[in-house]
Amino acid sequence: MRSIRDLLFAAMFTLGVSATAAATPVNLTSVYWEWKVDNVVATQPSEDLQIGDAYIRGNRENYDLTYQAQSAAGSSVSRVQASMQTGSFGSDDHMSFSALADIAVSAGVGANLASGMASSGARLDRFIVTFEVLEPVLFTGSFGLGAGDASFNPPETTFASGSILQPGLYFSTCVRLLDLFASATAGQFLQLADSGRYEYDFVRVPEPPALALLLVGLVGIVLRKRSLARSH
Repeated sequence: MRSIRDLLFAAMFTLGVSATAAATPVNLTSVYWEWKVDNVVATQPSEDLQIGDAYIRGNRENYDLTYQAQSAAGSSVSRVQASMQTGSFGSDDHMSFSALADIAVSAGVGANLASGMASSGARLDRFIVTFEVLEPVLFTGSFGLGAGDASFNPPETTFASGSILQPGLYFSTCVRLLDLFASATAGQFLQLADSGRYEYDFVRVPEPPALALLLVGLVGIVLRKRSLARSH
């Protein structure tokens, strides 16, 4: 009959093997970000440059779109700037991913440009991230996940923060209504900004065989103590 020490060693060995079976329990497969912009730049009402209902797509890249019009009296300018910073961490038991999205709009008109105007707007943004879960994990995050391939339409949240995920593909689609709009006339300069943070965290769930062996070891310790107590 195996000793209590042998049982505990077997349980610890199994836990160690399970933890090193994969580099990380989850792979980040794609990150997608887009936002809707509306821009107008003009020095005269009859010379409007209209960019409307345009979706600008980005994949973790900085974006800077500037429209400028000049005349003898001065200039007007509208600008949309967007950037995303991402970070991730992975170990045998843990994977985390975060993204910080910044959007700024500005509009300015020279003081001497009496009939000039400029405007810049960002209406909404959409963030889509996809993961491949390789083994059971506990999921926590700012937003819930859907199962399967990524969708551009916001889904009903299938897995909320705190859910146990089984191996497979998962995605999150997040839409923010920004409604950033800066409009300037002669002598004005306006700037507005908004930030959004997206965080996802996955922690490996111990496999049932490892837990079973650990429980066997603990039960063995209890039985051993009772046996010793009775012998005395």
